[in-house]
Amino acid sequence: MRKAELATKIISAVVVLAVVAYMTVYIISALSNPLETSEAVLATAEDTVSIDGWFARNEERLYAASGGATLAVRDEGEKVAEGESLIVSYTSVEGRRARERISELDARIAELETARGESGVGDINRINEELESKISDLAYRVSTGAFDAAVEDAGELGTLILRRDYSSGRYGEDMLEEAVEDLKDERSRLEANLSGSETSVYAARSGYFSSSADGYEELLTLDSVLDMTPADVHALETAGVNGGGSCGRLVTSFGWRFVSAMKEADAKQLAEGSWVTMRFNGEFTGEVRVRVYQIGEPQDGECAVVFSCATDITPVIGLRREQAELVLREYEGVRVPKAAVRVDEDGNAGVYTLVAMQTNFVKIDIATAYETENYYIVSYDASDAGSIRPGDEIIVHSKNLYDGKVIE
Repeated sequence: MRKAELATKIISAVVVLAVVAYMTVYIISALSNPLETSEAVLATAEDTVSIDGWFARNEERLYAASGGATLAVRDEGEKVAEGESLIVSYTSVEGRRARERISELDARIAELETARGESGVGDINRINEELESKISDLAYRVSTGAFDAAVEDAGELGTLILRRDYSSGRYGEDMLEEAVEDLKDERSRLEANLSGSETSVYAARSGYFSSSADGYEELLTLDSVLDMTPADVHALETAGVNGGGSCGRLVTSFGWRFVSAMKEADAKQLAEGSWVTMRFNGEFTGEVRVRVYQIGEPQDGECAVVFSCATDITPVIGLRREQAELVLREYEGVRVPKAAVRVDEDGNAGVYTLVAMQTNFVKIDIATAYETENYYIVSYDASDAGSIRPGDEIIVHSKNLYDGKVIE
C-alpha cells in the first residue's frame, strides 16, 4: 500500500513538473515571439495641392443712362436673351423706392386674390395641415442656410394664413375686396408718378447677368490669361482697378477659366489636356471637374497654369480671386500597415495573413500604392481571390514566418 501511494505521488509530481515546464516554454516562446495582427480595411486617400488664382470670363460692364439710382430686374446669374431688360435707372432714389413699393404691392395683391380664390369653409383642416408643413419647411431652410428658399416659403406662408383667416370667417368677402382695391389704387398712383423717370439697360447679346462689376472684366478674359506669366498673375493683386461707375455686367461666355501662379514642382504633376478636381471652400463651396488647359514656361520657380471649365457658370459668376485645392490623384484600396510588409525569396513584396491559424503569403504592389508614414493603401481587386481583401487578418509582428506555417 505504501509503495503504491509513493508511486502515485511520484507520478503526480512528474506530471505537474511536465505541465509547468511546458507552460514555461510556451510563455517564454510567446513573449519572445509575440503575434500582432491587424484587420485589412478599405480606405481612400488623395494627393492634393493648394493653389490661389483668378477667375476669367468674357464679360461686359453695364452702364446706366442717368446718374441716379438703379434697380436690377434680373436675378444674379440669370440667363438672359439679347434685348431683354437687365437694369432700370431712375433720376432719383425716390423713383427706385417707388418701383420697389410697386413690387411689394403686386405680391400683396396676388396673395389676397389667391386667398380669396382658393378658400372655402370646408378647407380649414387642410389649410392648417399645409400651414404646419410650411412652418416646418421654413424652419429647415433657415437652419441649413437656404435663405432664398426660406424667403419663398415665407411668402407662401403668408398666403396660407390669409386663406385660413378668410375661410374661418375672420375676413369677409367685402373686406378682402376693399383691401385689394386699396392696394391697386396705391399702385396706380405710384405708376403715374414714375412716368418718364425710368430708363432701362438692355442686353446687347445673350449671356448671364450679374449686378456687380469689379474692373477686372477687361483684364481677365478667356484669351488674356493664356498670355500671362507668373509675374502677370501676381500683378493682378495690385492692379488698382474698380467698377468704374458701372451698374452691373453681362457675362457672354458659358465657360470660365482659372489662372494660377503655381510652384514649378506642383505644375510638373499636371499634364495639359488632363482633368483634375478643383475643390473650393470659400465663398463658393463645392467641387468642379476642370481641364488643365495650359501650363506656361517656368519663371523664377513658378508656372502660370490655366484651367478651363464648360459647366454652368452660375455658381461662380460672382467669384474673382479664390483659393482652391486641386485633387491630383485619388486612391482606393486596402490599408496595409508598413510594419507588416515583407519580401519573399523571389523578391516579391507582400504580407502574411492568418487563415485558420495558418499563415498565407499575399503579394501586394507597393510601387503603385499610396504611402504614408505608417501604412500603404494597396489596390484591391474583388475578382482576384488571391489578392489582399477587406477583412483579412494581417500579421504585423511575429518571428520565423513562412508560407503555410501553423501558428499555435
